[in-house]
Amino acid sequence: MDLAPREERVQTAAPPQDRTHQPVSTCQMCGYMTQGKLRERCPQCSGTMQTGASDLLKFSSKGWLHGATFAMTLAVIGIGMHGTAAFFRFTVRPLAAAMHPAASVVLMIAVFLATRDERRPHLERSPSAPLSRIAVTLATALWILAAIFYFRNRTPTAEQFRSTTLAAYLGALLADAALALCFGFYMNHLAGRIPDDSLSSHTQNSAYGCTCACLMFAFCHFIGVAAPDYMMWFVCAFPIIAVGGAFLVWPMLTLLRMATGFRHAAKEADLVAARRRAAEFNST
Repeated sequence: MDLAPREERVQTAAPPQDRTHQPVSTCQMCGYMTQGKLRERCPQCSGTMQTGASDLLKFSSKGWLHGATFAMTLAVIGIGMHGTAAFFRFTVRPLAAAMHPAASVVLMIAVFLATRDERRPHLERSPSAPLSRIAVTLATALWILAAIFYFRNRTPTAEQFRSTTLAAYLGALLADAALALCFGFYMNHLAGRIPDDSLSSHTQNSAYGCTCACLMFAFCHFIGVAAPDYMMWFVCAFPIIAVGGAFLVWPMLTLLRMATGFRHAAKEADLVAARRRAAEFNST
């Protein structure tokens, strides 16, 4: 039992903690303020408490998210058109020659939409984005040239265009292989920001598979499997066609999954924007 006078007990008591000099952190997304120990994430919206931009998709621009979602849908359509045109090479060649440039134009729009800059200075930009744009532009130009040479080659006096048409087809398929690899790496970069661990590996593996499919189609064009001399072996080629189709369907399904993840992130971005507006209103 403490028998000291009350005045002495008051003097020996621990002084209250001074909180005026403790660091204050402010969430860059919703404006929530915390005092004391520094946090990496906001306890209210999971946003970053530092000056750098968050890597989560829900803190990205809503317009960029919707544009990327639309771009992935267009990429699925473009890949499907390329696969259909590859099958028509054995049946209706003029239709295939017209579908390949159209599919490449659709893919070019998709790539340019998906690789737009988010205009966030603290977010690292993937180097595969400009490479994807270069590859898809080159592929589109070569597919258009291949279509022009093909339709000129249909005239009896245009024998000189046959080798040029083959070279244009091979160049376009090789450019598509480079596009599949670069754009797949860019999708892998975006998949790391989606809370789905399997998407990152699927995008990388589907990029390798789609690249192999393009190289396989280039080899088939080089040896001329669509020529009439090879049509008797068409039934034996069904396993190869199935493998090539699987390599094309896989990235299509992966892109659809990523588009779904981006659509959910756009909905969460609306909630983050609403919290930010509410924090600004309360501060005023």
